[in-house]
Amino acid sequence: FRVCSYNILADYYADTEDGRTKLFNYCPQYAIDIDYRKQLMIKELVGYNADIFCLQEVDFKVFDLDLIPFLGEQCSMHGVHNKKGTTPEGLATFFRTDRFELIESYGLNIGETVKTHAACQELFEKLQYNPQLVTRFTDRSTTLQVVLLRSKEFPEKYFVVANTHLYFHPDADHIRLLQIGFSMILVEDFVMKFKEKFATSDISLLFCGDFNSVPECGILKLMTEGFVPETFIDWNSKKEEAVREVDLRQSFNMKSAYGTNIKTNFTVGFKECLDYIFYQSDKFTLTKVIEMPSEEDLEAHTAIPSVSFPSDHIAILAELKIVP
Repeated sequence: FRVCSYNILADYYADTEDGRTKLFNYCPQYAIDIDYRKQLMIKELVGYNADIFCLQEVDFKVFDLDLIPFLGEQCSMHGVHNKKGTTPEGLATFFRTDRFELIESYGLNIGETVKTHAACQELFEKLQYNPQLVTRFTDRSTTLQVVLLRSKEFPEKYFVVANTHLYFHPDADHIRLLQIGFSMILVEDFVMKFKEKFATSDISLLFCGDFNSVPECGILKLMTEGFVPETFIDWNSKKEEAVREVDLRQSFNMKSAYGTNIKTNFTVGFKECLDYIFYQSDKFTLTKVIEMPSEEDLEAHTAIPSVSFPSDHIAILAELKIVP
């Protein structure tokens, strides 16, 4: 099956004074308008022919008025949407209803959840020495979406699809690393409870999203190596909020579908890999990834978004085969 992760650029951010005059001032005014961008975006999404979409920065109006009619009615997909804090955008996961059945879905504000969730308390207690750190972490609107699907072709096989869009700020590597650390604790807890509830051991993990982190940061290390030591540089990305005596572990065998040698965010002055499809390598075999656009195409109109590309991010797609 084919899975796609894509930050589609919320109108809530693009169609603002800063969006039009600063962030994306190289993009013609008509091309930043959502009525123009959504036509490119819908055509793009339908053309990808994915079985699972993990989308970020999905405006409520785009979800209801565009994605549901096109992906839902024309592509026989079901969509789950969870808002990010109080903003009018959030995360959306779509899946083909002829291939998957929705069993359960959850949308969690990470900062709020860790305060009371039993599985998070050991790590959360380690942060209490620094109230400034705790406040900044818990005040974020970052959301984790967790969707449990069951294969219709192989009913004994279940899939946990996690989707997130981590906090963006230049001095927040430590916050993002904590966010993914807590996310993996929550995901592991979900998987354990799903196994008990549905009396199965055959649950596989996909984790997609815009992680706002370049490959050198600790997120890739945690996801693919399973461990980030307390000496890692990310913990000191802001002196006043430095994380002390904390290491992170996660127990899943995960790989990045594209590795690290791609650029998924392509604007003026910033061209880096921020988006990832992480898959459980003992449950899936990666058969191929979809080729990225050339830099020549992306620079044809300076950067993206542009008259040809509806977002400042590029969709990534991977084809995976279930390990028997």
